[in-house]
Amino acid sequence: MTNSITVLLVEDDPNDALFFRLAINKVYPQATVLTVMSVQEAIHCLEKTGPFAKRSPYAVPSMVFVDLQLPVKPGKALVKWIREQPQFKKLLVVVLSGLLEMRCLADVYRLGIDSFILKTVDPTDLSKTLLELNGHWVERGLIADFTAKAPSLQPLSSP
Repeated sequence: MTNSITVLLVEDDPNDALFFRLAINKVYPQATVLTVMSVQEAIHCLEKTGPFAKRSPYAVPSMVFVDLQLPVKPGKALVKWIREQPQFKKLLVVVLSGLLEMRCLADVYRLGIDSFILKTVDPTDLSKTLLELNGHWVERGLIADFTAKAPSLQPLSSP
C-alpha cells in the first residue's frame, strides 16, 4: 500500500496557500495538494467536472481544508454542499480562518466539519497543529496515518 494522500485546499490568498503547502509537506511529505480559489472550483474538483473533467486522473481527496472567507461564496457554503453529498459524507473537512468568532465556529461545526484551524503565518506552528490533529483523526478512524514515510525501495542485488 502506498502511503500517499491527496489534499484539497480551498484558499484564495496565495500567501496563505504557500504557508499551508509548506506546513502540510512537513506532516505529509508525499501529499498531493490540489489548490483552488473558490467554492465553485472546489465543487468541480471534487466532482471532476468543468475545468477538472479532462485533467489526468488523481485520487479523490482524503481531506479538504477550506478557508471561511472566500470570494463570491463563503467557505461555509462548501462545507454545507460537501455534507449534502452522499459520496462525501466521510470526507474529512477542516475549516481554516484568520478570525475566531464563536458563533461562526458553532455554525460550521453544526454543518459537519471535523476540525478548525486558526490561520498562522508560521508554517512550523501550522505543521505542529496538523500533526496533533492527525493523531486525533487517526485515533478516531477518520483517516489512515499518512505521516510515516513510505518505505524506500532497496536496490535489487544481483545473484
